[in-house]
Amino acid sequence: MTNPRIPVVPVGQEIASFDNYLEASKAVDTLADAEFPVQALTIVGTDLKMVERVTGRLTWVKVLLSGAASGAFFGLMLSLFFVLLIPDAPWGLVLVWMLAGALGFALMQGLMYAMAGGQRDFSSTGQGVVATRYGLQATHEHAARAKQLLAEKGVITPPATPVREFDPSEPPRYGVRVDPPAGASQDGDVPTP
Repeated sequence: MTNPRIPVVPVGQEIASFDNYLEASKAVDTLADAEFPVQALTIVGTDLKMVERVTGRLTWVKVLLSGAASGAFFGLMLSLFFVLLIPDAPWGLVLVWMLAGALGFALMQGLMYAMAGGQRDFSSTGQGVVATRYGLQATHEHAARAKQLLAEKGVITPPATPVREFDPSEPPRYGVRVDPPAGASQDGDVPTP
């Protein structure tokens, strides 16, 4: 028995491949609507990429204003906690804590920006890790049925009939096989006298 908290590579057969997670989850929904046992399915993201969206250029003004806004909010939350829990606390304490938080956070942000030395003069939001392909896998006993259902619903197109390779040891399927003339080489050259 495996521990569900320890990630392992799923065992199964890939039944479909999608360019994004939304398409893969729609395929699972389609199978769920067809009463397919979806617990036999796994969506596997491959070719992982780390994505960070750049949102703008950083300047001293933006850094200090951002720090002040964060500090003012922190001061507001902390002061409201004290004012609401202590009945005798003056409401003016809220403004004092907001100003102290704004000043403290602005100084900290400014110090961190100065220490960076211009090596990161932009702001960004991290989108995280994104897969470039999402494979839908099913356990071996359910793979054929899942492929059939997805093909019936138009989610995937069934593969073309594979081309059958020629095996020289098998009997001919159409007509009679003509053996090469005696003395001919394997590549079809005519023998020389």
